[in-house]
Amino acid sequence: MKTNAPVNIKQLSGFLRQGEGPALEFKRSTGEIKESMQTLCAFLNGIGGTVIFGIWPDCVAGSPPYGGEP
Repeated sequence: MKTNAPVNIKQLSGFLRQGEGPALEFKRSTGEIKESMQTLCAFLNGIGGTVIFGIWPDCVAGSPPYGGEP
């Protein structure tokens, strides 16, 4: 199974510049687990994609403690 998970800061920066799209979704934290599972299922039933946790909608990296709001 091939994975396209970011493995370094350069790849992560590329995802942030690209922004969300049909195959890329940002989630603020694991506190959004229900929405994340829906996204993952959609990716699995479609062309695939990448979900990155710890990224806010404005492409700011960093997750609040315990998966909650800051």
